[in-house]
Formats: sequence, structure tokens, C-alpha cells
Amino acid sequence: MDLKKKKKAVQLAKSYGATVYACDFKPEARELALSLGAEQVFDHAELTAATADTAENPFTVDIAIDFVVDAQSFSLTSNAVKRVGGDLSNSGGVVVLVGISSAQLTITPIVYITWHINVKTSVYGTIDDLKAALDLLARGVIKPVVSTDSLDNINKVLDALKANEVTGRKIILPNSGVAN
Repeated sequence: MDLKKKKKAVQLAKSYGATVYACDFKPEARELALSLGAEQVFDHAELTAATADTAENPFTVDIAIDFVVDAQSFSLTSNAVKRVGGDLSNSGGVVVLVGISSAQLTITPIVYITWHINVKTSVYGTIDDLKAALDLLARGVIKPVVSTDSLDNINKVLDALKANEVTGRKIILPNSGVAN
């Protein structure tokens, strides 16, 4: 998951009583998810091993939210929900793809049909979703991670964003000497 979105997702899911697990390749993102209430965190290799068909007790969740939406993350989230729909007693697991991506995702229909994997999409949510999120923010349930920088440092900030080195949101202010 993308750290910027993950922190909000962890807090939001916890506020609704969900048990939350998170996956990220960055150790600091995993640490943040734990500090926000995630039960357990994985790096990509750990989640791949935990959800493998050969795992002794394969890890599974009812809903997996994919904020990255690339081939690797789609495979990880699909495998995490795969066993939910392994019989006809329920409607199967759900993968939610969040955001806009130009990635080409491959599905094997027999896997999604057999395991009852449902794929849903979301870009921004509804007006009611926004109102609910703003209410949670106002009540302090969601605590944004925000830092500032000066417009003088815009190239460094853009490089850090491209390198996936920014934690949370970065606000650029027009004046020099802004504290980080």
C-alpha cells in the first residue's frame, strides 16, 4: 500500500472496528501502520509466503485494499482474499483497487470464479464518504501526517516524492526558512 493513503486507511478501518493488516516494502511505512493500530505488517516477500498455497495455514482477509494498483500489489491482494470464497457458504473475498493507474493487470478467470474473488474500484469516494472522513478528521480519529517545506526546495521535494521517500503529505509554502 501507498504510505500516504495507508495511514488514513488504517485509522479509518480501525475507527469502524476492523482488524487491520498492512503490507509495504518500506520499513518506516510498516512501523507507522503498527503505530496506527495495524495488528500485523508484512513486507512483500512475507505476504507472498504467508498467502502461498503451500503455506501451512495460509493468511487470508475478507477485504484487501490496493492503493498501489500494479501487477505485484494486485497479485498480493488477490492472494490474500482467495480463501474467503473457497466454498459456497459466502460471497468471497473483495479486492478494492483505489486510485488511478495505467498498469495492465492480469486475471485468470478460473481463479477469480472458483475462489469467488470480487474486484471493486474506487477513485475518490462519494460526497457522503468525504463528509464522514472530514467528521473523523474533526473528531481526531484520523490524524494526518503532514510536513512542510519551502518553495525554494521544490526540486528536492519532487525528487523525494519520485523516490517514494516522503512520509505522509508534504505541503510546499512560498516562503524560505520553513521548518520541517
